[in-house]
Amino acid sequence: MLTDFEGVARKNEVGFRIWTSKEFHQYQVVGRKLPMASNEHPKIYQMKLWATNEVHAKSKYFMRKLKKVKKSNGQVLAINEVT
Repeated sequence: MLTDFEGVARKNEVGFRIWTSKEFHQYQVVGRKLPMASNEHPKIYQMKLWATNEVHAKSKYFMRKLKKVKKSNGQVLAINEVT
């Protein structure tokens, strides 16, 4: 049985822990690939996503499968909370 308490760990019927929280915010994260000699002005991508804080939003941003951008060759330009 789950409750509406913030940050409380409860077990569901199967026995897995589920963290319940009401603190999700919508963020807009803007980023691009790192500039290289072959492409000095890479295309800028933006994504709107739900996360509990800016750190989680930043880690969810990198689109490995979609645009082949990962942490090692990507750059986050801005993180804004959407109101």
